[in-house]
Amino acid sequence: MIDRRDFLHGVLALGGGLAFGAGGVAGDDGCLGGLAEGPAPRQYLADLAACDSNVLGVPRCRSLVVEGLHPIAPERVVLVDDAGLRRFRLGHRGIKRRFREEEARWRARCPSEPLPQRKLDVCVGLMDRLASHYRRPDLHGRWARTLWRRELLGSTGIGHGLGLLHDFQPCDATIRTTNGVVDWWLVLLPGGVDWQALDDRPVHFMVGPVMEERRPGNYLRVMEGITRGLRPLVASDGFDPSAWADRLGGMAPADAAREVNSAVARGLRKGGLARGEGRKA
Repeated sequence: MIDRRDFLHGVLALGGGLAFGAGGVAGDDGCLGGLAEGPAPRQYLADLAACDSNVLGVPRCRSLVVEGLHPIAPERVVLVDDAGLRRFRLGHRGIKRRFREEEARWRARCPSEPLPQRKLDVCVGLMDRLASHYRRPDLHGRWARTLWRRELLGSTGIGHGLGLLHDFQPCDATIRTTNGVVDWWLVLLPGGVDWQALDDRPVHFMVGPVMEERRPGNYLRVMEGITRGLRPLVASDGFDPSAWADRLGGMAPADAAREVNSAVARGLRKGGLARGEGRKA
């Protein structure tokens, strides 16, 4: 069995990164992938392979890389449209009522603006979605409460329509991830949500990690990778986060994942998180 953690660094070097021969490379689960067989361009593979595997995670099924579905795979693309926001608003009212009671006690000690109701709805609804994906419904309330408490400390809406799903996973829960080390998630919010962002603009998409085992060093490097990977996209001239999220939301999840993954791979290479370079950052 091939060690999946060494996957991105150990097969057929091309320049500073990884190439796939036409015959393909077998993954841990027997999947095959070849450059000529998938839609991912050679530059995407080279950019992706130049990055630290602790930042990207390593798919157990290697064909996902060649298909352009790494680090975000279709099953980890979540579209929250108007109907989804309504479902979030109507669900888990008991949990949200308890959170509001805790928030009132918090604000009595540390005066601050209350969380917008829609933001609380999204915090609780998204954590339900993630916990269900990993078949860990026991973690839903805990993850939701931790994310909500993190947002009380300060918004993770960092501007340009981007928010981070940040710091909701405690260190004592081990999760079976699809990508070893970390799974990346993409959440599309075409209508926008008031996330109390740093630039006071609505958040239209969020990216965040679920760790196989949450270790502080790896976690911080993944968050750095997310922000560096997406910075060139969101800071580009004329970028409209609402239109971008709406367009991706109208795509098949695989196509949306491929577009974001290509942007991330380019951004990581430009941002200095190529293998060996990130250690100096």
